[in-house]
Amino acid sequence: MQPCISEKAGLTAHLRGHTDPAALALSPQLGPLLETFAVQEVRRHLRWAETAATAWHFRTAAGQEVDLVLEAPSQRIVGVEVKAFARGIVLYTGEQIMPFEEHLWAVPLGVLWAGGGRAA
Repeated sequence: MQPCISEKAGLTAHLRGHTDPAALALSPQLGPLLETFAVQEVRRHLRWAETAATAWHFRTAAGQEVDLVLEAPSQRIVGVEVKAFARGIVLYTGEQIMPFEEHLWAVPLGVLWAGGGRAA
């Protein structure tokens, strides 16, 4: 049987039988599903963002990876790592933008929908 690959995290969760949000929160599938959701939302929002950027995924031959690399036309680069439980910018399910180390921020996933992509 071929694995199911979908750009729709909700559909993938449903097809894998994750219909109970509390059970999904404890599942090892939460991380990959949240990553898929966050990356697809960022890519969708890049279509109308004030600052243009190209979205990439980066992985070394040794398996180290960055979930999402955004590159502006000016060649400025931002790495985004999505974690279900908390490097670069971390998109998370909380409500506040918080620094957690020098030059590193935890950013709520909800800012993708707040005021044209800007935190309120």
